[in-house]
Amino acid sequence: MAWFRHIRRHAAASARMVVLHHAGGTADLCRPTGDPAAHWTAGVPDDVEIWPVELPGRGMRFAEPPADTMAGLAADLSREVLPLADLPLVVMGHSMGTVLAFELARRLEAAGRGPVLAIMSGRQAPHLPAPEGRHLLPRDGLVAEMRRLGGTPPEVFEHAELLDWVLPVLRADYRLLETHRVAPTPPLACPILAIAGLADADATPARLAAWSEVTTGPVDVVRIPGGHFQILDQGPAMQAPLRQAFAAMAGNARLTSRLTSCRGSAAR
Repeated sequence: MAWFRHIRRHAAASARMVVLHHAGGTADLCRPTGDPAAHWTAGVPDDVEIWPVELPGRGMRFAEPPADTMAGLAADLSREVLPLADLPLVVMGHSMGTVLAFELARRLEAAGRGPVLAIMSGRQAPHLPAPEGRHLLPRDGLVAEMRRLGGTPPEVFEHAELLDWVLPVLRADYRLLETHRVAPTPPLACPILAIAGLADADATPARLAAWSEVTTGPVDVVRIPGGHFQILDQGPAMQAPLRQAFAAMAGNARLTSRLTSCRGSAAR
């Protein structure tokens, strides 16, 4: 059971980033298909390892049953991620992946290995009311929802066999998402970058700002050109806020290191 694919490693990594894909997606979210310099991952510093998660039921894990509950999935994933937290850890999710990233971060903090940064892309804060019933839509309704959100290659709609493979995965992910309820536990402690497209009607500024209600850390809300999926193809527009978030994270780490050193000197 391989949870991670397309891992970008670094021999002297300063941090690791675990990335969680959208509903119906795969770990290919982190894999450039064209010019790597134009891909959103180019906004992540070279010495930060990228560990893309592939959830059960799709991609290389298509033979496995999909997860039944978000809480169970987060618990399973946290066991895989904890060994990676020997370095500062960043969690990132897109769309459905933000909810899983939030639940993962909660479990990591409970284990004393919380993330130093959370990047939440293309979705409102997880405790807000969200559309429901998509997992119950008939085939045509689910296809219409795919078209509305964009991001699906045109050839998928042109070949019934491709749709027959994609739709059950998407339906299972929607069921996972729509049956989940956020438990009223303490907020996170890490900074959050909440980023979405200007044309993404499901991630308005107010809904993005509500991420501040689930963390005691600072929240930076950024909107860039594009729709729900198109922001991932915006190159510099997507890369710039990522670079800024990682620069702030590195600055906070240096400050913490200096304070720890000063306290140690004072104690001596």
